[in-house]
Amino acid sequence: MIHVKVLLPNGKTEVFLLAKKISKGLYWDYKINGDKGVFQMLKGCYITVPVSQYNDKLQAKMTTGKVLAVFWKHRQDSVLFTRSQFVTEDHLLESLKECYRYLRHDYDKVSRGRIFLSLAYWKFKAKKKMSNMPSIAGQKAQQLWKA
Repeated sequence: MIHVKVLLPNGKTEVFLLAKKISKGLYWDYKINGDKGVFQMLKGCYITVPVSQYNDKLQAKMTTGKVLAVFWKHRQDSVLFTRSQFVTEDHLLESLKECYRYLRHDYDKVSRGRIFLSLAYWKFKAKKKMSNMPSIAGQKAQQLWKA
């Protein structure tokens, strides 16, 4: 079974089972490429996850978390599944609105609001991370200056 370790906007990490729709395809990629293929690609993506148990109407409170790790285990560590939708950090930095439209799916208004706010939070964090990184050009200039 394919699991994902997800960082939630509240700072907690949770392990979820990857949605069955995605797991079937990823299983074959895992068999061929191990954790170097799609497993590696999913790290750093943002995925829709439940933050509560599902109710009688099969609905749960949803948010968006950041994938920290993807791994295979024969036993099931979680009873909660991710949803099938995820977006990359590049896509989020390019268009929060487009990512929200894709991830909001058919959720209730509260979950849609939570998804929007969590995406805005992740975009802010990604921009902050990028602004703290020195540019490659700047690094080259510093090296030349020191020489």
